[in-house]
Formats: sequence, C-alpha cells, structure tokens
Amino acid sequence: MELKRLQASFGRLEGAELELHSGLNVIEAPNESGKSTWAAFLRAMLYGVSTSDRVKNGVLPDRMRYQPWSGAPMEGTADLSWQGKDITLRRTSPGGGKPMGMAEAVYTGTEERVSELRAGVPGEIILGVPEAVFRRSAFISGSDMALDANAELEKKITRLVTSGEERSSYTEADERLRRWQRKRRWRSSGALPEAEGRRKEVQDKLRRIESENKRLSELREEKGKLTEQRALLENELALHRRDERREEMRRREEAAAEAAEAAKAAEQAQAQFRELEEKARDITPEKVQALRAAAVRLEEAARDRESAKNAYAEAKAAVDALPPPAKQPNPRKTAVLILFILGVLVLLAGAAAGMGLFTLPAGFVYAFVLLALILFGAASFCSFSGRKEAREKEAAMAHERELKEQAAQAAEKQLDACTSETEACAAQRLEALAALGEGPVAETEEAAQRAEGLLRELRDAQIRAENAQALAARLRVEPAPPMEHIPEDDLTGEPKIKKAAAEDYLRRTEEKLRQVSRDLDRGEGIFDLLGDPLLLATEEGKLTEDIHRMQGEYDALELALDALREANTQLQTLFSPIISRRAAALMARMTDYNYAGVYFDREMRFSAQRSGDLNAHALEYLSEGTRNQLYLAVRLAICELVLTEESCPLILDDVLAVFDDKRAKDTLRLLKELGSERQIILLTCQSREKRFLAELEKEGA
Repeated sequence: MELKRLQASFGRLEGAELELHSGLNVIEAPNESGKSTWAAFLRAMLYGVSTSDRVKNGVLPDRMRYQPWSGAPMEGTADLSWQGKDITLRRTSPGGGKPMGMAEAVYTGTEERVSELRAGVPGEIILGVPEAVFRRSAFISGSDMALDANAELEKKITRLVTSGEERSSYTEADERLRRWQRKRRWRSSGALPEAEGRRKEVQDKLRRIESENKRLSELREEKGKLTEQRALLENELALHRRDERREEMRRREEAAAEAAEAAKAAEQAQAQFRELEEKARDITPEKVQALRAAAVRLEEAARDRESAKNAYAEAKAAVDALPPPAKQPNPRKTAVLILFILGVLVLLAGAAAGMGLFTLPAGFVYAFVLLALILFGAASFCSFSGRKEAREKEAAMAHERELKEQAAQAAEKQLDACTSETEACAAQRLEALAALGEGPVAETEEAAQRAEGLLRELRDAQIRAENAQALAARLRVEPAPPMEHIPEDDLTGEPKIKKAAAEDYLRRTEEKLRQVSRDLDRGEGIFDLLGDPLLLATEEGKLTEDIHRMQGEYDALELALDALREANTQLQTLFSPIISRRAAALMARMTDYNYAGVYFDREMRFSAQRSGDLNAHALEYLSEGTRNQLYLAVRLAICELVLTEESCPLILDDVLAVFDDKRAKDTLRLLKELGSERQIILLTCQSREKRFLAELEKEGA
C-alpha cells in the first residue's frame, strides 16, 4: 500500500491537505503545527476512533482530543494505491457519539465501491493486521517508543516459526488456564475460597446457635429484674414530684403577693411622675439656659451703655469748654503804629529842614527821607505778617471745634445704640422668665435654680417609676401551666432516697433495660436467621465434598500451566533469534556498528550488546538515545517480518529527536534504503533531517 494524498478535518487540521510520494517522505514543521495530528489522523482513517476510551491520568482520548477546533464534524479522505488499484478511503461522523464511525472506499475518480472493503475495518483488510499490531510495528512515535507484549503481535510472530496457525497464542492459552484457575482460587477469591468461607460460616452458625440459646436465657432473666427495679424507682420519683408540687404551690402564692405589692408601688411612682411632669410641662433645660444667656447679655449691654454714656459726657464737656469763635487781635499792631509814627516824624523833620526851619547839613535831609521810607516799609511788613498769623490761628481753632463736635455726635449715636440693645436684652430676659412661669420681678438665678430643681425631681421620679415598673414586671406571676395530676391517695409514705440519686438510678436502669431489650431482640433475630441446626449440618457435609473436588481441579490446572510454560520456552527459542538477528543488523547500521546484538523475550524485556563486549546490557543501563535506537530497530524488524501481506507504510513521528547528528544521519541512510521497499513518512520538527538527506543525495547514498 502507498499513500498519495490526505485531506483532514481533524483537531487543528481544518481542511488541510498533505501530498505524499513513494519512498522516504520527510515532513518538516515546527511544534504545534499538526505533525502528530497527521499521524493520528492516518491511524484513524485506517482503524477508526475508539469511543470507549476515557480520560486517564489527565490524557484525553482521541475522540475528545482531536475534535475539530471549529466545531465541525470529524472527517477526512485518503487517496492510496492498494493491490495495483487507486482507492479513495472516506470517513465521516454519522452522529450519536461516533466520530469518524462511517467508512467507505471507492475507486479514485468514481463512486464505485471497493467490494473487498465494504465490511470490516479498512486497516485490518488493507494491511492484514489489527490496530494493536500496527501500533507496535509500523506506527512509531518518539514519545512512545517502548514496545510491550501483545497477544495479536504474538500470534503474528508465532506464525513465522510454526505452520502458520494464528488462532491461538501462548499468552491467550496461559490467560485461559489462569482464568479457569482463578475461578477456583485467586488469593482470597474464587469458588474454593467461597466454599471454604461458606463452610466456615455454617460451622460458625452451629457454634453460635448453641451459645445464643444460653445467652438469650440470661438476657430474659436480667430483663425481668430490671423491669421490677424500674417500677420501684418510678414510685420513688412520684413521691418526690408530689412534694415538689406542694412546694411549688407555696412559692407561687408568695410570689403573687410580692408581685401585687410591687405593682401597687409602681402605680404610685407613676402617679407621682405624671404630677411632676404636668408641673414641669413647659420647663426644659434649653429654656433655663436661654434665661441665663439673656441675663448675661443684659449685663453686658448695661455695661456697654454705661461706657457709652461716660464717653458721650466727656465729648460734650470737651465741646462746651471751647471759647466762642471771635476775631483774633493782631499782636504786631502797636509796633506797626510806632514805626508809622516814627516815619511820619522823620519825614516831617526832613521836610522842615528842607524848608529851612532849622539848619542841617545838606546830606542829612536825604538821610531823613531815606529813614522815613525804611520805617514806612518796616511798618507795612509787620502789619502784613500779623494779619497772616491771626488768620492761621483762627483756622486751627475752627478745625479743633469741628473734630470735638464730631466725636460728641459719634458718642451720642453709640449711646443710643447701647440703650436700644439694653432694652432688647431686658425684653428677652422677661420673655425667658415668662417661659419658665416666672414673674418679671423674679431674680434670674433664683428662677433658673427653681426650674432646674423641678427638672431634677422629674428625672428622679421617672427613674423611680421605671424601676418600680421593671420590678413589677420581673415579679409578675404568669399563669401557671397545668400541673401533672398526681393521685395523692395512691402515694403514701416519704421518699427513701434523694431525687437526683433516684433519677440517676432510673436513667441507668432504663438504659440498661433498653440495651438488654435490644440485645434480646437482636439475639432472637440472629437465632431465627441462623437456621435449622439439622439443615446446617447437612450443608456442611456437602461443602466439604465440593472443596475436595475443586482442590483437585485447581491442582490439575497448575500442572497444565507448568506444561504450557515449558512448551512456550521451547517456542521462544525459535522465534526470538529471528527478530533479534534482524534488529541487531538494523541497530548496527544506526549506531555505526557500536552495537552488534539485540535480545528480548516474550515479555518484551530488551537488552543490547556492544561490539567487543561479552555480556548484553539491560535497557536501564543504556542512554535514552540508545534505548530509542534499540526500540526503532526492533519495530523495523517486526515490520519486515510481520507486515508481509501488503507493503505497509511506516509512520515515524519525531523518532530521531534524541539521536545525535551522527546516528541521526546513519538512521536516515538506513530509512532511505528501506524506502525502496515500502513508503516511509518521517514527521520532524527539526531542519537537520532534510539537510542530512540532501547530503546523502550528494554522496549518492
């Protein structure tokens, strides 16, 4: 078979296509691009998708893991050649929880069905092997390289070394014999342990029947004694209840009297409170505070008015003390007059001298005239200067009078304002007194103290009333519930033990009686369930016979298993070397002949032998890369020897991931050679595979 073209709606592959050719196909793509999804898709096209797998260890089954991301149905096609014919294989999801559950095969380019593939699983018909063999041979994943034992694979391998019969295998025969053996005995289960257990149960029942008879007699006797003791204790408690009832009635009478007295006191206190409340109906702490505040404001206003009155009197006196306005005398007037007279006399003397009235030198006449002029000038200056000084003094006196008159007017206005404020505060005080029910002549502090005293009395009366009501409520006697009727005529005498002791004895007696009754009921039920002793003895004999028979069968099966193991050992010596030799040759090619031997047994326990070593090494001693190379060699050998009906393609998903460059290149060389015999699809996330393949092409390998 050879794959040519794939189309998928599978997981992250939405309408994706993949073209393939014969020989070695290297498909390189990064992680998360869908390489492993293509491998899973190819397996699903051949064998379908299991619907029975469940989530295990956090790993989703294929039916959930590869649901298309778009929500579309899971489906796909594969074009391939088989037996010389081109065939198109289709798979769709019919619904009902069966992804890719419908498969059909037609000849490519037509709708003609391929008759050979109309029924069954296409992969089993085309490749000739079931899915379990395909997974362990041609379908190789780098994340799951290990190879385990499988009955189907064992059948194929067995056919190589026998006559070709595939209908049975050692694993199936061994499992069948062990299953028969397990039916008889498997650790603590099986027919033999069941029969032995049943016989032991029967023997235990026979022993218990005898012991139960004795125990039930003892329980019946103990129950009778406990019943009598309970009756005595109940009578003792009835006497205590009779006395308690009498005491309770006495206490209730006393409590009722005390409650009536408390109720009366509460009514009196409430009446006193209502009387004071009516008396102080219009009095509040705020009104008392308002009275005191009004008195304070009145005192402050009176002080301010007195101060304003004094200031006005002082300003008025200052204005009255000023002299009346008058024309100011000129202080230089006399000097001006004297100078003027002197000037006139000098001028007259000069004139007389000039007219010859008396004789003077000629120059003196001019001197007299000049002196007269000087005197006249001095008199004019003094007259002007005096008048200016008088005017300035008159102006200063007028300004002073104006300022003092303004101050007097301001003081008068302030006095009027303070007088109005005083009258308003006095009115507020009278209103506050009236609000407290006081007359206008009452003293402020006395009225306030009387109001506060009344409020204190009211508060005290309220507290007394509340306390009295609380006491009355606390002492109020509720109607007594009907007391248990005790026929006192039937109760005589006095209690012999205290009530607490009687109750404790009765509680323990009732508990013991209940326990004994439960044990008695359980014992009688068990006795009934144990059955008839005669029938149980008969059953014991029959079980003993069955145990002897099944033990003989178990021993015979053990002998058959020993014979089968011996035959299997002989067969293993035939088929193991066939695959081991081919796997060793393939591994030698992949490891540059560093390893020359590969060994394994039917349980798929592998080991490898290095060239030149005397002993083989188990897998635990090999590196991860060498282990993967061994697994790959064994799987390739199985493909060559088992998949012979049709050349089955090899699907290799990241199998070279942990190979070093040298062994990866040697393995590619080997795969290229094997590609001449069958199609190989190598999926990888690295670029070195294509580079190595190009180098091999250049080398002509």
